[in-house]
Amino acid sequence: MQKQHFFPLFLGDLLSSTSEWPGESVSLYTSLLAHQWFSPQRSIPSHPDMVRAVVRWDSTTFDRHWPIVSRKFVPVEVSGGETRLQNPRCEWHRERAIEVTARQAEAGRKGGLTRARNASNGGTPKQPLDENQATLGFGSSDPCENSSILSNPILSNPILDSESPNGDSSSAGGEPGSSARGIPGCPHEKIIALYHQHLPQNPKVREWPEHRRRLLASRWREDPDRQSLKFWKEFFEFVADSPFLTGKVPPRTPGGVPFIASLEWLIRPTNFVKVIEENYHRG
Repeated sequence: MQKQHFFPLFLGDLLSSTSEWPGESVSLYTSLLAHQWFSPQRSIPSHPDMVRAVVRWDSTTFDRHWPIVSRKFVPVEVSGGETRLQNPRCEWHRERAIEVTARQAEAGRKGGLTRARNASNGGTPKQPLDENQATLGFGSSDPCENSSILSNPILSNPILDSESPNGDSSSAGGEPGSSARGIPGCPHEKIIALYHQHLPQNPKVREWPEHRRRLLASRWREDPDRQSLKFWKEFFEFVADSPFLTGKVPPRTPGGVPFIASLEWLIRPTNFVKVIEENYHRG
């Protein structure tokens, strides 16, 4: 697992999503997001007493604000079969940060090879970084040192990540999109309808923002077999056969809540593979 040394906190999004909360609730939420970000399990404990111990709050204050904040977290199963809580948006930010870090590292590697070739061919290599530049981290691929990542850690790449409103991947910047590669556009609304039809007990999809569109479009594009509604119908029928994914398995910890998979959870890369490999269909 690639470790991220920074925590991307977007104050505008935070304040707008918690505008009606008491200040102490916002403080608790922010602290728990930070704990999830730096947790090796990418999550926080599911039992309220353990959550309170993590943030070191007194029980009276915590019990007053936890019911408000807990709505931002959903149950997830982590390694070892333990059920913990996770904020899905936080994990989306993590995945984007990892993507950006990888792209910057690859760009730095290619730039280094180009400079080496220029030097070997008698060209004039670029001037080495001076001490001030090195201190600021210019040219570094380490997210802890790279100033461009720190200033905006989840910038979208308009070439790699663009997606048109009809679900096709864009060909902006010369990068061939879905249409250029002969891949049919992802029918988001029809797939969501199939999810509701075959998993009526699972969380309803009430909003479908950009990060969810990207997740579903990525799963659609990864394999030609997935580029049909028949595949998604059978996929959701398969999910419906799992007691764990449909909230029918009691929680492991007293006072916890049963896990039940949302559509966003199902189409996240790691979860999607685990579902297909029947990790959640074992007796």
